[in-house]
Amino acid sequence: MNWNDITHTMQPVITYAVEALIGALALYVLQAVGRVLPKVKAAYEARTTASQREALHKIALEAFAFAETTWKDTGGPSKLSAAMGYVSKRLREVGIAITPEEIEAAVHHAWLTFNPDKKDPK
Repeated sequence: MNWNDITHTMQPVITYAVEALIGALALYVLQAVGRVLPKVKAAYEARTTASQREALHKIALEAFAFAETTWKDTGGPSKLSAAMGYVSKRLREVGIAITPEEIEAAVHHAWLTFNPDKKDPK
């Protein structure tokens, strides 16, 4: 028996072993991805939420300034309504969906930021 006969005889065994090894490696990689993917998704969602919150607060500050300058001769409820309308419109434009309560809280936060000595924004 010469070397060519041995390699010809062993070729199917070697091919089968390599395919089994590749299959096992692929299974390991898929399991690793399956374990890491939920963590990556949670981190992405947390970051998205954080960036949305940051955008909300920046827009609320803009809305507060808008309401204070545009509605300076009217009372608090009118200003609050105008500011909330501004925030709602801007958030829709950038594709962020937030509840009216969260918008109102952000506007109140903006009000308190500019009026730290006052307690009730209404």
